[in-house]
Amino acid sequence: CARSFTRCAAVGRPQFQRGPTSHVRQGVLMNGLPEDFDASFLVGAILVQVCVGLHEVILRFVADIDITIECDVDVTTGTGSVALALAPEIGSAFIGALHQRVAAARGSPEGDLAIELGDVRFTLHDSSDAYESYHVRHGDRLVVV
Repeated sequence: CARSFTRCAAVGRPQFQRGPTSHVRQGVLMNGLPEDFDASFLVGAILVQVCVGLHEVILRFVADIDITIECDVDVTTGTGSVALALAPEIGSAFIGALHQRVAAARGSPEGDLAIELGDVRFTLHDSSDAYESYHVRHGDRLVVV
């Protein structure tokens, strides 16, 4: 339901945080990361589930955290980096990180979110001009980018 602020509020979901780059594109409220976004709550969380759909990947972590990905993702290992755009490819990349703890996580002013799981760094990009790129939910807080 995160396609619009009004629709989410109408179904009683927590309101998402507005980032510094919040703006409306074709009637849909779009958001960057809030200026005060602190990704440290992800550090130590264990990835326990990877759900793959045709157009999205949902990551579930212990500690009531989930991330829905609908954007381009860079996957960086010791041997190099690859850019992925299709949900099945992105989901496959995260499968190898199941049961790994988040070693580091940080957001950027551009709206990117970097997450290190084991020896792999995943960078989620604010890559859509028309829709959300990803959502991060921690308990009752929902951030839509």
